[in-house]
Amino acid sequence: MSLVPRAVHYVGYVDFQKVFTVSGNATILGVTGLVDFYQFNFTIFPQDVLYEVDIQLLDQDTAVTLLKLQSDTLNVLELSFARATNVPSWTVGSYAIRQLLMRTPNQQSPGRGYLSLADGYAVISVDAQTGRDQVKTVLAQIAYGMSSLFDNSTIQTAVYASGITAGPYIALFLGMFSSQLNGSEMIVKSISSGSGPSNAISVTRSVLFRDQDTALSRYGEAERIYRDASSYAVLDSWLVMNYQYSTDQLRTEIRGI
Repeated sequence: MSLVPRAVHYVGYVDFQKVFTVSGNATILGVTGLVDFYQFNFTIFPQDVLYEVDIQLLDQDTAVTLLKLQSDTLNVLELSFARATNVPSWTVGSYAIRQLLMRTPNQQSPGRGYLSLADGYAVISVDAQTGRDQVKTVLAQIAYGMSSLFDNSTIQTAVYASGITAGPYIALFLGMFSSQLNGSEMIVKSISSGSGPSNAISVTRSVLFRDQDTALSRYGEAERIYRDASSYAVLDSWLVMNYQYSTDQLRTEIRGI
């Protein structure tokens, strides 16, 4: 996660390949394209992606999406990208940004967006107004190795509080904003394979408060608001709720916090 800038509002990570494996469903993420590039006549599909990272920078309403691509998909996209010399372009370090006509599933029609290819990632923004600067910020993080969000000790504790101490995540979401619990300052959600039946997933929501006393005082509120949790605990300034679901719930849970 060293590619995530320090000043962000939200980060979401989903491992597509683990989603496919755990669910046993090759179409769980849909069969339509994640993004269509019209000048390239090229579409990235869920099966082309190893994992996705969504980064919402501070003071921005839209996210930059990084797709770690399968090598075959990346090779085809790199070739089209290199040939696209007649579109508006910019550079950050050794990385180029292209302004392209593109569409994602939540867009009714194609619009101007921005694409860069960096270290195996497709770095994408569909925000015509601020997307170029957002992509530049992420590319600068990759190119120059600046301090990352995950260098912050609070964030490191947040990952620990998310409950996964061994084994890989299916998904991880960090929101630098309050949850439904009064006085909370941050919320983290993790998803991993369950420790019980093979068709189970574990979900943990960890909510940060200013101190442990405040976290303890919100215990009853958490039981009311997050009433379907299987357990509740206070870890320093974090109030942690654990859930156990069948894999039928996986598609819903990977949508975000």
